[in-house]
Amino acid sequence: LQDEFVFMCCFHAHPEWGEDGPDANGLYPLHLLCRYRAASAHVTPELMYLAMHSNKLAASHVDHIYGMTALHMFCYHSRTLVDKTIGYIVDAEPAAAEEPDFGDNLPLHRVFMNTHRELRIAPRAIRRLIHAYPSAVHHCRDTDGKNPLHLLCSSRRFIQNHDATDIAA
Repeated sequence: LQDEFVFMCCFHAHPEWGEDGPDANGLYPLHLLCRYRAASAHVTPELMYLAMHSNKLAASHVDHIYGMTALHMFCYHSRTLVDKTIGYIVDAEPAAAEEPDFGDNLPLHRVFMNTHRELRIAPRAIRRLIHAYPSAVHHCRDTDGKNPLHLLCSSRRFIQNHDATDIAA
């Protein structure tokens, strides 16, 4: 909570924080927030809201290494996928749900590729991604020919830790 306070103070003091542009790897502060802070569970929905509205351009920007948007990074690295947080990203940049990375993975693929040991996911977060891009479930395949449904069905850990019927409901 102390970290969030520091972030909030910085964002309020310099609301143009994200307009500086990406670093050498094509990463905006928003990407780094979604990649590193989400992995340690230090990204609250409020912090994500503030980050998204500080620079909407960053939400659609892809990095130069993997071709990931902030939504890809959040889905792949986050310990907790909350529908409210996913919603902030999708609402700011709806096309991000349809954007493939360099491996042709959509953010929905990345959810099921997330191997975080303590992964907690709200089924509504999955529904939010599917609602943003319904074709992602079975029409969109990565470079290995897998769609998100393949990844869900082949992930024993994910099915053991979560009720797959609840996600589909």
